[in-house]
Amino acid sequence: MNKHDFWLKSFLISCLCIILCIVPAAAEDVTVERTLSATDIAQGNTLDVTLFVEGILAGGVVETIPDGFVFAGTDHPADRYGTSGQKVLFSVIGENEIVYRVQARTAGTGTFSGAWDDIVNMTNGTIPESQVTVSQPDRGNSGDDGGSSSGAATTTASAEDTGERQVILIEEQEITEMVVSGTELPDDLSASCHQIDLPATVPTAPGEVYSYYNITIPAVNGSIEGVVIRFSVPVDWVENQTFSAAEVSLYRYEDGWTSLNTTLTGTANGSYTFEAESPGCSIFAISGKEMDEVAATSVPTTQPTTAATPKAQDTLAASATGEENEPDKTSVLPLLGGLAVVVIVIGAGAWYLYRGRDTKKEE
Repeated sequence: MNKHDFWLKSFLISCLCIILCIVPAAAEDVTVERTLSATDIAQGNTLDVTLFVEGILAGGVVETIPDGFVFAGTDHPADRYGTSGQKVLFSVIGENEIVYRVQARTAGTGTFSGAWDDIVNMTNGTIPESQVTVSQPDRGNSGDDGGSSSGAATTTASAEDTGERQVILIEEQEITEMVVSGTELPDDLSASCHQIDLPATVPTAPGEVYSYYNITIPAVNGSIEGVVIRFSVPVDWVENQTFSAAEVSLYRYEDGWTSLNTTLTGTANGSYTFEAESPGCSIFAISGKEMDEVAATSVPTTQPTTAATPKAQDTLAASATGEENEPDKTSVLPLLGGLAVVVIVIGAGAWYLYRGRDTKKEE
């Protein structure tokens, strides 16, 4: 073998070694872990679930929440998550953290499980399971409202003392219960709630309004710090709208309408049931808006409305890669380097064959 052939073969072997070293560096190790804000909560309370994601440039995560829990919202972009039964599907486009909330509906022990899929490196895996215990609430039995009134008359109800909270049962058709939090609340705390026509001086609430209400609590010596208002709307009314039950909110009027933090809690007697957190009493409106409209208000309702499928999730993840900002260009340098080496090898091989033919001709 002459020096020319020896040099070319050495060059080809070196290039192949470089390819083998560079190309695998494009794939990253994937780690997905889950943490819970608490491992023991009371029935009816919410739980924050945080997913820590490392190494997924584009892909998806499917979480399976335990029976007895309902999905209660997330800060993940609305067009990149969905629910299907007890499964919550998230498209991952370079995120390092995903946070979602669930509400405990029944007492017992539940297990969270999940799986991830990296569509760039074509790998997948499972997320370690997490357990949570749900205990019965220590607040007494609120009981049943025993029927409903026409909603036009003012209703005053007695309260059940629960320490720093008072549970007030309302014999209203839609507003069913109030939980008043505060200090030094009297044992005989009462509230009035009645359906009203909106005063001419108050603008209409956003969205499609079901009804307006005026809720007041007589002056007390103690201090009221907040109110949880539980209400319901007929399933038939929601089904005739362009929005879903998850897009129904309770609005409060005080120098303008504010969408309260509203949670869909279930169904009962042909109605969807909700609860909303309010800083106090005022004029309220039960109203519904489609999710893209709700984004302009202060706090959207929880729970997504579109059930995503794994196929839709992959499509969503793939399309989103073109919409998001470009990832750090250094992450693709190994691939570009590998492609460059391949071109060099092919060119060198072709030149080597060409030179071989010329050598034979000269001989």
